[in-house]
Amino acid sequence: MQFSQEDFDRLLLFEHTRKTAEVNYAKNPLDADNLTKWGGALLELSQFQSIADSKSMITDCISKLEEALQINPTKHDALWCLGNAHTSFAFLTPDLDEARPYLDKATGFFQRAADEDPGNELYQKSLEVTAKAPELHMEIHKQGLGPLGQQTLGGGPAPSSSSTKSSKTKKSTDLKYDILGWVILAVGIVAWAPMISGALGLRATSKLIDKSTTTLYSNSLTLTLTLFLLSFFNLFLNLFLISLGHWLVPGGFAWSCYSHDQNSENESSLRGPAGWPILGFLPHQMGSLAHQKLSSMATSLKATRLMAFSLGTTRVVISSHPDTARQILGGSSFSDRPIKHSAKLLMFERAIGFAPSGTYWRHLRSIAAVHMFSPRRIGGLETLRQQVADEMVVKIWDEMKENRVVGLKAILQKGSLDNIIQSVFGTNYLGLEKEVSTNRTLMLLVKEGYDLIYRFNLEDYFPLRFLDFYGVKRKCHKLAAEVKSVVGQIVRERKRAGDFGGGSDFLSALLALPEEDKLSDSDTVAVLWEMIFRGTDTVAILLEWIMARIVLHQDIQAKAQQELDTHVGNKRHVRDSDLPNLLYLQAIVKEVLRMHPPGPLLSWARLAIHDVHVDKVFIPAGTTAMVNMWAITHDPSIWKDPMVFRPERFIEEDVSIMGSDLRLAPFGSGRRVCPGKALGLATVHLWLARFLHQFRWLPAEPIDLSECLKLSLEMKKPLTCHVVPRNPL
Repeated sequence: MQFSQEDFDRLLLFEHTRKTAEVNYAKNPLDADNLTKWGGALLELSQFQSIADSKSMITDCISKLEEALQINPTKHDALWCLGNAHTSFAFLTPDLDEARPYLDKATGFFQRAADEDPGNELYQKSLEVTAKAPELHMEIHKQGLGPLGQQTLGGGPAPSSSSTKSSKTKKSTDLKYDILGWVILAVGIVAWAPMISGALGLRATSKLIDKSTTTLYSNSLTLTLTLFLLSFFNLFLNLFLISLGHWLVPGGFAWSCYSHDQNSENESSLRGPAGWPILGFLPHQMGSLAHQKLSSMATSLKATRLMAFSLGTTRVVISSHPDTARQILGGSSFSDRPIKHSAKLLMFERAIGFAPSGTYWRHLRSIAAVHMFSPRRIGGLETLRQQVADEMVVKIWDEMKENRVVGLKAILQKGSLDNIIQSVFGTNYLGLEKEVSTNRTLMLLVKEGYDLIYRFNLEDYFPLRFLDFYGVKRKCHKLAAEVKSVVGQIVRERKRAGDFGGGSDFLSALLALPEEDKLSDSDTVAVLWEMIFRGTDTVAILLEWIMARIVLHQDIQAKAQQELDTHVGNKRHVRDSDLPNLLYLQAIVKEVLRMHPPGPLLSWARLAIHDVHVDKVFIPAGTTAMVNMWAITHDPSIWKDPMVFRPERFIEEDVSIMGSDLRLAPFGSGRRVCPGKALGLATVHLWLARFLHQFRWLPAEPIDLSECLKLSLEMKKPLTCHVVPRNPL
């Protein structure tokens, strides 16, 4: 199509608006005004595309506007813009029967916009014009906007019988949601005319529109921009309940059967966002900053002590306060963990982390406490930690000499894997050549396991066990078989070798247990697999965050190195016995754990095994309970200047991080506290001290501290840096 200079100027303007909104979203994903601007820009840009690309861009626009309404359900300009988007989509759909559901939704959304801002003349006119939309749709497509016209404009061939069947299915789905009362989309009549007349050059279109409507169209851009730029209504209403159906209760769909008025006068009521009907707030909708979004929701709803929400059909409560966090993590009522379907298929239900509370779980905890995580055992592993540290130091320097830059993430991951494998299986457990191959295989298995457990799976939130969405079940079965083969082979060979009573590794300890305490072969594989899986990335991710802060804050690095020079000197390496004297180094680790807790959400999940009260709120059995440790550690009412990285705060006040002080409990608390916390800290402290003692660390590029929540809270952009030796290698 031909662009006028005016069209070209508009294209540049809205492309700039789109890019600006995208950048602002990365900084603050909870800005409803910015999301509305983003959606509006996409809607305007769609007018310059082919039919197929227009539909795709409008769909993206709708997604942004829906996200804005999740944050602020009463944002009338977003409601009105959604009307425009869906009306545009309807007029790009040749079949009136297929287009009608979108037009119906348009009416609903324009009505909601008008209800929120009754004095807005534009919203009222949009409603009036929408009433004429079906007639206009028929007349326009009589002018040639059918399947043939769509094909001519790059929209593809005429629909086949299969595509027609698919369209009918989609229509049926839309109608089903309308019957349920799911009015989440709306459309308007303002954006379709410039799109169709501009894209097709059909003068006949203008003849179908009366003078007032044409005036409305010509002014729509100015009015839209005015709404976007003013953004003077950003109302944070707690809930938008009564008019949209029974599921819009505090907490959303999963809480619809919960009686919010059943509490006695001495009890409190739950608060929480309604979320989307049926879906609630699914993890993939929250994105990689779910911990921050949930924190903002709790603050805006004044529900930091306890907030309810829905994950599909799963009831969830989340604490963003130390008091209620202690009740959840320390109470016997939450002694189990909810387990994802993928984690169950990967055998974690038979390991320490997810085994149901009971005799078997207590037996596993006892074995691990004595044979893997006892102070004596941790001390005995210092030689291994030093050996791995030596290898990483050499690798860092080799990479610096070869590439002039160090990518730390891969080095830390390999070091962590080597450390945990040798702790679990011992050194030379298969012979050097075979060990290298097995270690590589285990690393790949761990990465695949992380991907499968992190991946969104509908089966975790809806009772759909008979289906295998996304192939997760099939892939988990395959991965579990590979794990059993690799780890099981190591167990069998160790049994065949015999004489494992004198071994210092965890596998030898398991095989040397008295007969009445021995685990079955399948349970042994599950426990060993969990040790490797959970011990590989945890240390690596935490150390990468620490080193990022070390590189960014050169003054803090210098202070830590001065402490090392004072207590260690430059004639020898740092030892475990030096660590108690390195108070500032320990404070750095604590401050990183506060700023970037490795498991802000998923690591904290608990399951209510019976009805219970938390903070005088009734919580029914089967409810998943979470603690948002990120929210707690960034709460200005709990921490002074929480957004400032200042290790000195832990010199001024000795705050325990082992679970007794819920202001900072990165490893959890209560009976489900991380059993490997002491071993993990010993490893992190020693390796950090070795790195700082050996090198001065400098940035290779600006440090990006953007977070990305997967199974753990990772750096979105891996750290790269330069190193300069301080002491001989």
